Amino acid sequence: MAKKQTGAIKRKIKETAQEAVYFVIYRALYITGLAILIPMVFAFAFNEQGPWYSSPLTYFFTSVFLIAVSFFGMFWRKRSFSKTLKSLAKMSLIPGGIALVLFVFGRGILYSILRIAVPKFESFEPLFTTYLDSAIPKMGVLLIGYLVVGAALYAAGMKLKK
Repeated sequence: MAKKQTGAIKRKIKETAQEAVYFVIYRALYITGLAILIPMVFAFAFNEQGPWYSSPLTYFFTSVFLIAVSFFGMFWRKRSFSKTLKSLAKMSLIPGGIALVLFVFGRGILYSILRIAVPKFESFEPLFTTYLDSAIPKMGVLLIGYLVVGAALYAAGMKLKK
């Protein structure tokens, strides 16, 4: 009898560990898919000139592919469309919310850290300010997009639950 219970416990631990690994992988794919959208915005903004070596469409399709793999993988594991949508919503809302807070309050904090950490930061501060002035509005639209997508996914997941 004790041997049966030990086997059942080991099997349950193995299943739980597998689930955790799958969800870490699917979450990483989803977050990576969202993160790939950021260089896409810069590629569009700077007319494909810069450190990125692909067109904006390459970023877009790579992002869509990773998000789709994550979605179908999570759906396969959860077996619930509602739970899958709510899980993806949380993964969109949390980083989007954190990024939005940094977007709103982070410039002053960023400058304070750079003044302490980078010697002679004052000498290239105007260049850095110009860069932030051009990049931040574009990033703000993307961050708001994350929040809107997250809210829409969560609302859809709640509606399907009923």
